[in-house]
Amino acid sequence: LRRVLSREQTTDQGVRTMKRTLLEAVETRFAEVEKEPLYSIATLVDPRYKDRYFTNSDHL
Repeated sequence: LRRVLSREQTTDQGVRTMKRTLLEAVETRFAEVEKEPLYSIATLVDPRYKDRYFTNSDHL
């Protein structure tokens, strides 16, 4: 989601503002999710995700 929201493909100021606000909200709410062992384990055991979306290998 972060990768998609970070792309600047529009010239519409309203859309850029909305994307920036949404990205900030996602980062604020989910910044610590990798540090939570329960979420990390659940993600690792799911064969669809494994360690694909972890940004810090220390939390694995």
